[in-house]
Amino acid sequence: MSLTSLLSDPQSPVRVYLDGISPLLEASSGQGQGSHAAADALGLLKLSRSEMLSPPFPDVNAALVGTAFDFRARIELGGFDPRSSVAAAGVAHLPDVVPSVVNGQHRAKVLTEAFGIATALLEEPSSESDLDRASVLLAFCEHVARVGATAFDGALGVSCDAAPDGESFAAQIDPLVLADIKWDCPGFR
Repeated sequence: MSLTSLLSDPQSPVRVYLDGISPLLEASSGQGQGSHAAADALGLLKLSRSEMLSPPFPDVNAALVGTAFDFRARIELGGFDPRSSVAAAGVAHLPDVVPSVVNGQHRAKVLTEAFGIATALLEEPSSESDLDRASVLLAFCEHVARVGATAFDGALGVSCDAAPDGESFAAQIDPLVLADIKWDCPGFR
């Protein structure tokens, strides 16, 4: 389950919690004039129009980085189990998409192995960068759950084809992607 889907569902525990601590935030959801006024009072409208303070690096897939950062935040908060994530659902969906993907068997094998590597990195990380790498690998797997066979169109398919196995795939992650999600928040812990 993604953070976006939890925030979109008025019955989700995350949404219920946020709405409970901020009635004004609850009032800002929706499409009516009252929602618009509440969002404006919170500064959300101004925020949505503001320039990003830390834009993604050039030529980096911002959607991938966003998903990876979402995983990284959940990992940092504790209690995250990759086996019950949307990434795991993506890996479980691979046998369904293999027939409609060029080089599908190989690509599915590489991504399945990459998921196993991510899980192992989370169980025994040797550094923060291991957690960052695991987050990116999980983001690739989640993409399959979200868009199916089309996840392999473009860069993901090319990267899978270039890697003989999941370990090579994990090692070839673009350093700029890893730098973009680097978890470096002093004072968070």
